[in-house]
Amino acid sequence: MPDPRPLSVAFVEGHPERAAQVLDALPVADSAAFLAAIPPRAGAAVVRHMTAQYAARCVAEMDERALAGLAAALGPQAAAALIEHLPADLQARLLERLPAGSAVAVRLLAGYARETAGSCMDPLPLALPAETTAGAALAALRAFDGELTDMIFVVAPGRRLLGVVTCADALRAAPSAALSTLMRHPAPCVSSLTPLAVASGHRAWHEVPALAVIEGQDRLVGALRRRTVEAALAQRAAPTAAAGEADIESGLASACWELLASLAQLTVSLAPAIPPVARDRENGHEY
Repeated sequence: MPDPRPLSVAFVEGHPERAAQVLDALPVADSAAFLAAIPPRAGAAVVRHMTAQYAARCVAEMDERALAGLAAALGPQAAAALIEHLPADLQARLLERLPAGSAVAVRLLAGYARETAGSCMDPLPLALPAETTAGAALAALRAFDGELTDMIFVVAPGRRLLGVVTCADALRAAPSAALSTLMRHPAPCVSSLTPLAVASGHRAWHEVPALAVIEGQDRLVGALRRRTVEAALAQRAAPTAAAGEADIESGLASACWELLASLAQLTVSLAPAIPPVARDRENGHEY
């Protein structure tokens, strides 16, 4: 399959929202082929701006290897939101292709009801034992490949939440100081089943960049960032038809036509339609 022209890729990378509007207006097969042909990171940027149902129809027609690359580039939260719209068999095959850590995170997120803190949390925050020293914590922070929040969650065995330490406090502390002596306790937190509208008004947002997300009484299952909550609420409030109503500015017209020309050169085969899986988490029960 030929690669899209460089100008098309540049258009997507520079204007992913506009590219999503163009793709939303094209046949599913053409959009799917284009997403499969561009770099996964660029494709992920576009998919984040597409309507969930149309994005799912597109990715269902992609080669599974290309789809796995796209899902990995999306990150666990966006990937979970996309995967829940896919046929059950395709969900299972896709999860098998993802790195183990990403697959576990996506499975976890997909189990939460929409509009809850659990559905939008980062399921893989940096969490360290209480006896970890500040020096070791900073080393772990440098090696951490997840999304940083300027916070280190302090946990006991079983991921029981004990407190939080800001990166600034860890930097200022003596390298031999244990996190247990530096942590804020109790840590600001919300239940995984807390509605996003309620979480958005949490009084601790002006004090910390992320809230701990817990299940049961104190088991850490993730971190909730304010910008993620605000983005999720804004997306749910936006009219569904808004994406197709905006016009393409004249300054982007040539790039848009270049994108369409590339799409015309691409083809992709159809994937079978299989019913979606149901969620498996409700009412705070743990599995």
